[in-house]
Amino acid sequence: MGFRFYKSVSVGKGVRLGVSKSGLGVSAGAPGLRYSVHSSGRTRKSVGIPGSGLRYETYGSLKKGQSRGPQRSAAQAAPVATAPPQLKAPRFGPKSEKSYVNGLNAFLRQDFSGALGFFREAATLDSAAVSPWLFAGVCCNNTGDGENAVAWFEGVVQSDAPLPDALMFKYVPTGAFQTSLLITPSVMVEVPFDSLGAALILAEIYQGSGNSEKAIGMVENLVDLAPDSPPLCLSLAELYHEAEMWEELATMPTKIENKDDLSAEVLRYKARGLRERGLYDGALELLKEALKSKKRHPDILKAVRYERGITYEAMGKKPQARKDFERLFAEDSSYEDVRQRVERLHKG
Repeated sequence: MGFRFYKSVSVGKGVRLGVSKSGLGVSAGAPGLRYSVHSSGRTRKSVGIPGSGLRYETYGSLKKGQSRGPQRSAAQAAPVATAPPQLKAPRFGPKSEKSYVNGLNAFLRQDFSGALGFFREAATLDSAAVSPWLFAGVCCNNTGDGENAVAWFEGVVQSDAPLPDALMFKYVPTGAFQTSLLITPSVMVEVPFDSLGAALILAEIYQGSGNSEKAIGMVENLVDLAPDSPPLCLSLAELYHEAEMWEELATMPTKIENKDDLSAEVLRYKARGLRERGLYDGALELLKEALKSKKRHPDILKAVRYERGITYEAMGKKPQARKDFERLFAEDSSYEDVRQRVERLHKG
């Protein structure tokens, strides 16, 4: 195996971006469970327990135009390297705890159907435990059973008991389990197995099943609690954008500065909302801020420049629009409809 250039940088709590010679990748997860997706569509899932030295990976790809939601998952491949580690079930403990640990072990093997049975049993035997519901929801989501996934996750979100709960503290190594969400077509975030993570996953399942109203309501509540969180703001911005809620997108109560790729994406989305409302000067200010740093990934800078070109054109400022589109054309002549826009502006 040859050496590969790869740089991984933190872009906020729960999110890491990786840049290699072949493009941008976003990886998600802790040393225990990690999932990564590359801009080319390649995916890699790595599973193990911190400190054990044991891990295995599966590889797949995200199909072009693949839909969001519970059906979106990496293609399963045969495990490589070593088998997943086994957590030890209590010898004399309650049956609910034995079922819980058996569920965790099945989960690590990616036997989600088997794990679901154990977590369902643990939830039935211990009504005060919340984490079996969370793991059961993840299992359903991973097998494409969105309807039952919603029921499990709603139980977690509606519970007054916080996560992590006593079972997680006892049997789950810190940070061992995290999952990931594709909150925009190009950005994936790692989500902890806690109350916030459950709410985010549920919002994504709502959106994937076409229930955008519930998804938006849930993420709006989360953004109200953390208006300076780029992942949450980006998730809400994408939801508004998909629903064409331009007023809400333009007036998002965010406190985002251009500090990283995620925040630059938030600025671009919000600028789109302002443009759709005819507030062109405000849109240009946000786009100018998003383009201020050249450290952003080239694909994000292209998207921001494209949006600025459209905004200039909407304002009747054809020379400025042509300049942006021509620069994009020089970088990537197949980007969106930039060729047609350049030709039209030259004819005009």
